[in-house]
Amino acid sequence: VPSEKEIVDSAFNGWVAHCRLAVINEIYAGNSSAAYNKLKPVVTDRKISINKKFMPPYIITNWVHIFACSNSLRALKIDAEDRRWLIPTVSKDKRSNEFWNELNNWLKNDGGHGKIRYWLKEWLLASGGPVSPGAEAPNSSLKIQMSYENSSGGQQYIHSLPETFSVLDCER
Repeated sequence: VPSEKEIVDSAFNGWVAHCRLAVINEIYAGNSSAAYNKLKPVVTDRKISINKKFMPPYIITNWVHIFACSNSLRALKIDAEDRRWLIPTVSKDKRSNEFWNELNNWLKNDGGHGKIRYWLKEWLLASGGPVSPGAEAPNSSLKIQMSYENSSGGQQYIHSLPETFSVLDCER
């Protein structure tokens, strides 16, 4: 569970060594590309150089998956065309304690995990199978929105031009 500061400001990356999953809570890069650029090799490279304190650097096979969380549209300065990141929209609706108690009961006592696994297998079969290594992450409206929010004022202005011209055409 590395912090954003650990990822961006540290010369050491021991947090990625021999891990299958890294969870980054409350990532927020603002207008900086630093976190995005530091995570590129972690997300894509098969081999990665590990630099731990008081140890010589070494190279390992990279198995880590990144799960980054944020409440901000400026979490990472990401390009809409970037193939590395899947950015899903998650509900902002808060559920009641009763809902969570029922869900946990269903998972523990009514075979919920198996039912979810079965549904996912059926969904994978219907959708053509899992995402292949090297394939692009599916696009999402939130990824496009994040890309827009992280673009410069000039880029946002250029992006809005088609809308401006369509409004002008309608007024004629």
